[in-house]
Amino acid sequence: MVQTNFAGWHIAKGRPDKAREILTAQHANGVQNDPFVDFELEEISAAIVRERALKINFSSLFKTKGNRRRLLILCVCGLGAQMNGIGLFSYYLAPVLGKVASCLSWVRH
Repeated sequence: MVQTNFAGWHIAKGRPDKAREILTAQHANGVQNDPFVDFELEEISAAIVRERALKINFSSLFKTKGNRRRLLILCVCGLGAQMNGIGLFSYYLAPVLGKVASCLSWVRH
C-alpha cells in the first residue's frame, strides 16, 4: 500500500483528519489548533471543490492546442534549467582547480 503525505489527496478521499495531521507536522511543529493549518485546510478544500465543479484533471493539459503548448514550454524550461551547464561547471570546478593548483606548485619549485 502506498502512503502519501499530500494533504490534498487525503482531503479529496474524505480523510480531513489525516490531512490535518500531515499539515500540523509539516507547518505547525505539532501544534494542533494552529490558524495557519486551518487556513491551509480551507484553501485545499476550496480548490478541490472548484476542480470538481469544473471537471479539471490531468487530461485537461492535453485537450487544447494552447494547453499542449504550455505543457511543452514548462517541460523545456525544466529541462533547460537542469541542463544549462552551470551544474556541470560547478561540479567539476573544484577538482580542476585542485589540479591547476598542484601544477602551479610544481612550477614554483
